[in-house]
Amino acid sequence: MSTPKVVMRAPTGLLVWALPEAGELEIMWAGPGASLLIGMPRQPGGLVTSIDHPTASGTFATEREATAAVAAFIAAASEA
Repeated sequence: MSTPKVVMRAPTGLLVWALPEAGELEIMWAGPGASLLIGMPRQPGGLVTSIDHPTASGTFATEREATAAVAAFIAAASEA
């Protein structure tokens, strides 16, 4: 499984990953203790919603945990 591509990194810990083959959809993590959100977080007025899938629901304490959840979510979507 390849590592998801980070397309934005903020000094506060916020990360945004691109979703391969999903157009403008991205996944955002606001930093330690936050959940993963899917939507268009980098667009003005872009909506996001929490991910409710066993591979990526919950909160994540570290960037490594969040990245692993994003990778698992992408892998599960690729299998569907």
